[in-house]
Parts: sequence; structure tokens; C-alpha cells
Amino acid sequence: MTKSTATLIAMIVAALSVGCNDSAGPARLELNNRSGNANGNAIRHHHRNRNDNGAPFLRDTRDLMMCAASMPDPGAIEDSGDDDSVAPAPPSIGTDIPLTYFGPAPSDSNPLLIGPVTLLKAGTLDLDAGTITLPLYQGKIADSDESVWYILTDTTDRDNAAALGLNHAAKLSFAGGSDGMGVRTAAYDRTGTLIFDQGTVDFSPVRNVTPGIDTPFPPSVAQPGSVGDADYSPLVRIDNAGGHVYNAPI
Repeated sequence: MTKSTATLIAMIVAALSVGCNDSAGPARLELNNRSGNANGNAIRHHHRNRNDNGAPFLRDTRDLMMCAASMPDPGAIEDSGDDDSVAPAPPSIGTDIPLTYFGPAPSDSNPLLIGPVTLLKAGTLDLDAGTITLPLYQGKIADSDESVWYILTDTTDRDNAAALGLNHAAKLSFAGGSDGMGVRTAAYDRTGTLIFDQGTVDFSPVRNVTPGIDTPFPPSVAQPGSVGDADYSPLVRIDNAGGHVYNAPI
């Protein structure tokens, strides 16, 4: 279908929807069952050009085309630019079927199918605030019995990623490098608590960022609110759980 044909169809649909106006008021197209076409419907041919209210009828195809020609070109309507957000319309738009009728998107069961794909399903996503709330897990640092709290976001374990709603990241297995310095090591104890061999974070510093004197950047003072020690990394390899690597920041 060419662009001009599509435009003409849109103008005809608009003519049927809103009608054409003249000094006597809006015109209308009427159907009856007096003619013998296949559907039992035909355009009524009036002996009078106007109805009882004085408004003109669209009597035949010629009148309809003339009415469509008087409609504004849909392509000439400019975007107001008031709303810059673009989101797909729900499937109930343009139908008489309520939105509650439609089930989840096919991508919910198979990410390869059509629909949105959420990589991290472990938490509650707040689209308005732009935040996600994730569960906290309690662990301990070996040899000190110090309790630490951590979250999980990614793992090389495909099955556990699906079970916990994590992002499956197979290439995290390369994070340790040949010397293994890029990841910490840990193991589950008999109670299922994750015991980290080393690495912790100091949360006592107060975050402070002060702009520079001549230019804002670089800042004259930059103090993070938390500092990891020399052995800390958010990545951890769990030795007694298949040797899989998890992103488990404290």
C-alpha cells in the first residue's frame, strides 16, 4: 500500500467518523436494508439532499470522496511535543476486550519470544522511583564470626539464576583471571550461611563531595561513604556450590 493510498483511506475513515460540515450542519451516511447486496446493506439514495434538520446527506460514493477530500491531511498534523514519553499501547487499545483478558507476554516463559524481558527478577521494581528492592542475605567473615549482609544480582549458575530470579552471566567465570585475584572465595556452612574467606567493607566514612575551586570537576574533596579493604571484591566464588561465581556486594 502506498503512502498516498493509506492517507486517502485515513481521510475516508475520518469522514465516516466525524462527518463533513457545511452551513447547514454535519452530514451523515445512512445504511438500510432495502437493497439486495450480499450483506443486505446499501447506501440510501435520498430524493432530498438534506434531512429533516437541514443537514446534507452523503448520498453516494462521489459525495463520500468529496467529503474525504475536504478533511485535513492526517500526515499534516504535527506532534505537539507535550509528552516525550513513548510506551507501547496495551493490547486492549482499539478493541472491546478489557486489558484483564490478556495474559502475560510470551517472553515471560521464553525470553526469545516477543515481549519485554526482565533480567533481574529477584526484587520489586518501582518504575516511577527508578529503584528496585532486593532481598538481603546474611553471611559471615571467616575466623571473626562477624556478620555481614549482601545482595545477589548475577551468577554463572544458570539453574540457580532461574530459581532466584538473578541475571545469568556466564562470562563471570573469567572474572578471577589466571591468579584468581578478581574474586573472593566463600563456602556454605551446615546451616546454609555463606562464609566469606576474606574481604569486608568499612561503612563508617561519611560521603562527601565538594566541587573544585576553579571548576566543579575535579572535586576538591571526594570521600566515598563505604570503602572495601584490600581483599574485598563484590564477586565471590562459592567452592562447595559448583565453583560458580556470584555478584554478591556487601
